[in-house]
Amino acid sequence: MRIRFTPSHDGETWPSLLGERDAAFGEASYGPLGLLGFLETCTGLTAPRASRAERIARWLPALRRVDAFYSASLQTDPVGTARVLLRWRDELSLQGWTGETRQGRLADLALVDHLVADGIGDRLRALRPRLGRMSSGIQVLDLSEAESDLPMEWQHTLAALRESGAEVREMSYPPLPAAAEYTLFRPQGPRIGADELAAWIASSGKELSSVIIGGDSILDMALRRHGLPSTGALEAAPGMGFQMLSLCMGSAFWPADPKRVQEFLSLQPNPLPLALCRRLLPVLAEHPGVGNPAWNAALEKGLAELEESERHVVASRVQGLFPCPDLGAEARGELDASEFIARLDLLDQWSRSEPDLELEELSRVSAELRAVFVHNSEDSWDQLRLSRWLAEIGSSCRPLASLPAQAGMARVDTPAAILGPADRVIWWSFVRGPDDREGDVPWTDAERGALRAAGIPWPSATERAQRLSAHWQRPSRYADQLLMVAPQYGEDGEERHPHPFYDELVGKGSRGRASETRHLRYQSRTPDLLSLPPAFDRFQLQKDSLQPRAAESANSLETLISCPFAYAMKYQRRLRPGVLRPLATGNRLLGSFAHALFADLLDPEQAEGKQGKRSKSRKLSVELSARFHHLAPRLLAELYQPGGGLELRRQEQILVRAYEQLRPLLARSGLRVMACEREYSSEDARVPGGGLVGRLDLVLGPDLAVLDLKSGKSSYLSAALEEGRSVQLAVYSRLLMSKSDAADVSRPWPKAAYYMLGESRVLATEIFLSETRVRGADPRQTFFAACKAARRSWRSLSEGQLAMATGVDAEGRAIDFARYKKSEVPAQGIGEDEVLNLHPACGFCDFSGLCGHSLELAQP
Repeated sequence: MRIRFTPSHDGETWPSLLGERDAAFGEASYGPLGLLGFLETCTGLTAPRASRAERIARWLPALRRVDAFYSASLQTDPVGTARVLLRWRDELSLQGWTGETRQGRLADLALVDHLVADGIGDRLRALRPRLGRMSSGIQVLDLSEAESDLPMEWQHTLAALRESGAEVREMSYPPLPAAAEYTLFRPQGPRIGADELAAWIASSGKELSSVIIGGDSILDMALRRHGLPSTGALEAAPGMGFQMLSLCMGSAFWPADPKRVQEFLSLQPNPLPLALCRRLLPVLAEHPGVGNPAWNAALEKGLAELEESERHVVASRVQGLFPCPDLGAEARGELDASEFIARLDLLDQWSRSEPDLELEELSRVSAELRAVFVHNSEDSWDQLRLSRWLAEIGSSCRPLASLPAQAGMARVDTPAAILGPADRVIWWSFVRGPDDREGDVPWTDAERGALRAAGIPWPSATERAQRLSAHWQRPSRYADQLLMVAPQYGEDGEERHPHPFYDELVGKGSRGRASETRHLRYQSRTPDLLSLPPAFDRFQLQKDSLQPRAAESANSLETLISCPFAYAMKYQRRLRPGVLRPLATGNRLLGSFAHALFADLLDPEQAEGKQGKRSKSRKLSVELSARFHHLAPRLLAELYQPGGGLELRRQEQILVRAYEQLRPLLARSGLRVMACEREYSSEDARVPGGGLVGRLDLVLGPDLAVLDLKSGKSSYLSAALEEGRSVQLAVYSRLLMSKSDAADVSRPWPKAAYYMLGESRVLATEIFLSETRVRGADPRQTFFAACKAARRSWRSLSEGQLAMATGVDAEGRAIDFARYKKSEVPAQGIGEDEVLNLHPACGFCDFSGLCGHSLELAQP
């Protein structure tokens, strides 16, 4: 068997076969780990190997027990310090050190060296005695580097292979060519450079003879856009197994991060049934937290839909993944290792019950993390420490390819992988970075002298630099054309500089022609662009294909008036956005939590008991703050995560101030809260379908009135009241009346107002809870005008005319609001014909792509 050995890296090489051959039998190409694994298999030394994270976890307790030179660093960053020490120790072991030399810092490492004696150097020492007794099957081993440049343990191993009958040969390299072309391409940024490079390759027609060094998703996407094969460049993100492990462990703290919970529920396969995940995800988007009433209701419905035999198992998994402490439980930022091990047991139990799923990565990373917890079980764990260990485990996971590798251009990871002639080599991301040089362990002169005295030659920094330079020279030795891509700025906007190797090429003088450019010359090709579909004005449906609903809400009435198409899609055909929606933030999040908090404070069914228990010595603000943090972990969970403290405090101040201002307003008006967050319904023949329904925030009495809580700015709602288009308050006022009272034109309607939480301000068209009011139509006028507009829209729908975001002007002609400039659109509000005109909310509509208006706006 013939082996090609490249000690500098494990991975693909160019060419895959040496010489002028298209195929070969009995040949292989290995890097250090590949050749070591091959020899261990031949000699029967195969065994499960501990990952770097497992080795660090096993070593860390011993490092802590020793008072050594690294102790101070170990207290600040245990994982990072142990990782560096492990790299130092493994490099020493690969050079032949076994702990006998104890000079300076080497003495401290020697005390704990035996606990991690499973590095590459240790495995090579255990392998060599067997090479003399067993045949490896290797006849020829082609070495891509000078044997004298290899670490001592590899030199001893190659000597043992010679003794067993193998021929070890060093590959020779040609000198730098005299007629080669070296080009340094300096685009402004990587995305611009990737597009220009892909266009240059496509116009030259030489993609099949090109070799790319490096590459990433940016370059792969550009290659695909220009009709070229992608290289299969790997991203930094690990696979699904590690993602599931990371999200599962990160959700253990209370309150659980809703973003992590959302991402976990969106993973498939999943320990929870798909139907249950799809039921919980929309609820989590509207109420970002675990354990709130909406979450519990969705969970109960989802579990009820399962088979009896499956229900208990799933309920147990939900409790294990997303435990909910009692109301008022304090945030838990630190957990014991046993709680994480219980989660690992849950994942392992599920993975064993699903033999058809490919969960090998999950099993592997779970075992690594379990070893970390077992060896450090006495410690408490916070989110920062857990994330450091997860990052360590994730660094050993094989990353995913953004696009699959396709036949065509070859790709290698490092310039050292260029081992043969190539027409064109493209060196992507030819910039100087922090990882360009091999790290040199900072041993002192005395420590180096002690190593040399023990027969352990430690290479100097100069020798390391010379070997690295030899690796970087290989593309220039083999390529007729070498293009080095060095963007002026990175993705982060920071300035980038070409690697110093380009200066070395320029310094070669007559050997090759070097040039620098900011633009590549290529023949541009402009593809034919497909035109976007035009926007539709209306659809023609079969007559009476839509039937009135039994009851309409304020929102559905507004949609029916402003855009019959959106109404038909949302309320008639029940089309909804997907389950993966952005989590509620800002005013949207504050509004949902304010409703829950005010209901908890003002609900008459609960308020009496709370008032009786109130201590007179406690200030109202103290009690409000306590109630805030009593409910917030279940509805404002994201603000309990790192970095959310300031926003949490701001939300608390807004709601406490709003409540403190509302109480005296109610007291001065002689009103009290009669109901909170209660569903009301009523019959009214003026509404299509004949019914109304709504959920009222605060119902006041004894003279019935409604107060709706709002968290946005007052300017928009003030304008709505002035123009008489506040359909919400009009419907709420109507819901508080009986059918007979509403028919009595002489009977005044219940008062309705908005309460702006951020401004602690009441907005109403009548004197209500304050001495100021907004001049505009009262609820009765708005309701009657809205009913006329709704009936008009419904007549069009019943005739099969499905209009797209249209209204009617004063002369009865259809006006398409989406196509007219604002200056040409009739004003909103109640017109002279006592019919309500509402502009459609095209910018916030989920169906603007279906009707085509959003595509029309995208036309150049």
